[in-house]
Amino acid sequence: MVNASKPASIWNAAMATIEKLGRGPRLAGFAMLSSAGIRCIVQRQSTDCNGRQVRLRLNAIPKLRSSLRDSAVSQSEESTHCGRSQHRVSMFRMQTVAFIVVAAAGLWLVGVALLMALRPRRSLDLLGLMVKKLSAAKWPVTLTEQGLRILAGAALIVRSPASKLPGLFAIAGWLLLITSVLVIVVPGRWHVAYGVWWFSKLTPGIVRALAPVPAVVGGGLIYLAS
Repeated sequence: MVNASKPASIWNAAMATIEKLGRGPRLAGFAMLSSAGIRCIVQRQSTDCNGRQVRLRLNAIPKLRSSLRDSAVSQSEESTHCGRSQHRVSMFRMQTVAFIVVAAAGLWLVGVALLMALRPRRSLDLLGLMVKKLSAAKWPVTLTEQGLRILAGAALIVRSPASKLPGLFAIAGWLLLITSVLVIVVPGRWHVAYGVWWFSKLTPGIVRALAPVPAVVGGGLIYLAS
């Protein structure tokens, strides 16, 4: 049995407890319990308006604990859902960037194919110019060229799960990455000699005959990545 002078103290103690529970990061939802529900519990433990004593209702305590437990579970599920949503947004952004890089590489290959088909001699002149620049300033040209290939390879690997041929995309991406690193590591004169060898073997007729190859590869990259 409780005295009539205790409702205020019971009320203050209940509100102080809820306030303390609300300060914790996992129990922030506890503080959202309505004051009407707490007042109901306090009234059940106090006296009525005529001063007559009433029996303490202990069955209200399990209900309070159940409400607090449900609030904690709800907040935990909400936090988990929020984390999964953020992960999906990050993956979507990565996939979008990877698709843009792959599509840009495909368009570049299609442009090279058009140049090879329409202006084969001009294509050879550009190849010879690149070989000369590579001989004069090896590292800047090599790092720029291989850096772009590494970027394309990484984009293929990232985009592979969303592509139409995931295995092919992953293999092509890793091949680009590995060969690019090897070109950077090996002596620069080997790279220059490789370019000179190709330049000496190619003719305008061969360049024009090979034009469909980069066109098919570039168009296939765009189609398979979409």
